[in-house]
Amino acid sequence: MTLLAQDGVPGLQARARDARWVDVPPVDRALAVNFGQVLERWSGGRIKATEHRVIGTGQERFSIPSSTKPERMLKSVRSRSMTQKSFEPFLFGDFLWARIVNFVEFRGMQAVRKPMRSGTAARP
Repeated sequence: MTLLAQDGVPGLQARARDARWVDVPPVDRALAVNFGQVLERWSGGRIKATEHRVIGTGQERFSIPSSTKPERMLKSVRSRSMTQKSFEPFLFGDFLWARIVNFVEFRGMQAVRKPMRSGTAARP
């Protein structure tokens, strides 16, 4: 999950269920909440990742992502009330790298970083 501090600068958009891009209003001193792909995978798909993008407006915009350590092993957390299937544990860094190299700026760079653990590639 990502908490995005808003600063009044527009440009953030999220994908609606009907596939349209909708503006996220830039409300000063507010937080926009984004559910990410790791949380979707961790929850067995019960929580869906928020597809989002930023449209340039000519105004300066800052984004400071924060996450766990690349070597952190993520494991399934299950309770008696959860019905989703568990998943194979994966290293966060391997998952993140497999997602990053899908961006056009990083295509062809898969071999630059070898997985720390085999079988941890990102799954859509």
